Amino acid sequence: MQLLRGTVTFLIALSSAALCGESLTLQRVASGLDTPIFVNAPSGDTARLFVSEQNTGRIRIINLKDGTVNATPFLTIPNITHGGEHGLLGMAFHPVYASNGFFFVNYTDAAGDTVIARYKVSASDPNIADPAPTVILTVAQPQSNHNGGWLGFGRDGFLYIALGDGGGSNDVHGTIGFGQDRTSLLGKILRIDVDNGTPYAIPDGNPFKGDAARKQEIWTFGLRNPWRCSIDRNTGDLWIGDVGQADREEVDFVPAGAGGLNFGWRPREGGIQNPAYPSETPVTPATGPVRDYSHQFGVAVVSGYVYRGNAIPSLQGTYFYADFGFTNIWSLRYSNGSVGEFTDRTQELNPSDTRPLRTISSFGEDAAGELYVCDHNDGEIFKIVARAALPVPTPPTSPPTNTPPVDPGLNAQPLNVNALKGAARFDRASRDTVTLTGVLPGQPENPNLVGTEFVVDVGGARTTFTLGANGRGVSNTGSVRLKLRPAKRDALTGKPVFAGGPLEFRVDIRKASLNSEWRDEGADPLRAARGEPMSIVVVVNFLGVNYATVVTAKYTGKPGKSGVFKQ
Repeated sequence: MQLLRGTVTFLIALSSAALCGESLTLQRVASGLDTPIFVNAPSGDTARLFVSEQNTGRIRIINLKDGTVNATPFLTIPNITHGGEHGLLGMAFHPVYASNGFFFVNYTDAAGDTVIARYKVSASDPNIADPAPTVILTVAQPQSNHNGGWLGFGRDGFLYIALGDGGGSNDVHGTIGFGQDRTSLLGKILRIDVDNGTPYAIPDGNPFKGDAARKQEIWTFGLRNPWRCSIDRNTGDLWIGDVGQADREEVDFVPAGAGGLNFGWRPREGGIQNPAYPSETPVTPATGPVRDYSHQFGVAVVSGYVYRGNAIPSLQGTYFYADFGFTNIWSLRYSNGSVGEFTDRTQELNPSDTRPLRTISSFGEDAAGELYVCDHNDGEIFKIVARAALPVPTPPTSPPTNTPPVDPGLNAQPLNVNALKGAARFDRASRDTVTLTGVLPGQPENPNLVGTEFVVDVGGARTTFTLGANGRGVSNTGSVRLKLRPAKRDALTGKPVFAGGPLEFRVDIRKASLNSEWRDEGADPLRAARGEPMSIVVVVNFLGVNYATVVTAKYTGKPGKSGVFKQ
């Protein structure tokens, strides 16, 4: 099993190195966070990272020297609405934070409305903020979703703020939708001067400055839900990830100083006409996306950053972005209106044999321009690094102890298991599922696997599946669910190809299906929640061959929180 995993990893790295000059990987920086939604650092501060937690309203400090997280939050914002698309959604340091101590946050208040507020670091402790805010802007939100949430400072010193279209589906607000309505702040990127005016001023160059019939804060418009954005620290260009409706996810580009662009929502969705409004046109000519993709490849785009660090010189000028739901990661270069060096980075940075990222909520930069990724559900922060920069781990000298053997009667080959995870909220109200992920080997002569039967036995609970075209195993028991993820997709249609190559599998296991050792008939959700080691035999019959392993793990989560069964 170890030999197979090593071989697969080597081939992937070789392919990426050949294409891009340097193979990348992720290095875990911190864990144990709660719904990290953003990570950043003030200019010049190379010792710390600041992590915004969506559901707690806290900003936490990571010490980069040793990866520790300060026990006392930098700030806790009270009385926020959280969950879904609510919560603490963005944070930005003032360009001269070192001298004025100001930083700005974007959150939803108790009424569900967007609040932009200014805070200041305390005079006595650089790791603690003064809890008294100055509210800069409040924007009423008609519905609970599409709040946008990002904010950041440009090279021009102005604050940019991303706001969604007011929520719901297809922007049904007013006669043309808020995205196209320039009398509304919703569905826009705003640009304001927080160093002048009360509480702010409209900068020169804003496209509607002086126009009493328009919102003068508007910088760009025609957006649905600009969830994550970034500003290139070298050029001042703005990158926008606009989450789509039912068809397209898009990445938009605004050259520095080019206000007034209309990205077309709601008449347009990415590079196509919105099917919900087949005859509607934008109020001004629409600017098309730099890149868009269909929902065969993802469901919620996450805009990243242009790499401007020094640790990986070959990446200079490379833009990264991802998808929240599919956890795919891509990169490209953009110059003179053309995309070049488009690269799928998923197998490098979130490979199928380890899957370090479960949900990608955001990218971020440290003060040196190095890039980070937030895993929202698992509460972890990773750094993008060159694979060659990581130390080679020493393999264990002996196998783990107290692991029961697999039944020799199975005639089984090793099963490559990556992780066993608890459900998103493994508490007493939701304690029904754990998830097992791993990789099944493929052979070049494999037939197309649609319609093939798979048998999965988890701790004695045996289920037979028939693989559908969507990669899901269909069974009648409802106790165990199987999903396969192919190593490749058809280049033209984007549909999965279940023929040849390794197959990532995911098995969702109902708690009631587990053997008695993994169940607790008392009050606790699981015996494992008390930290006791658990063992379970997993067997997958694939094309007539049994693949088996024993998983021994401890559940590290807490009631009501996401948890991981660590092996």
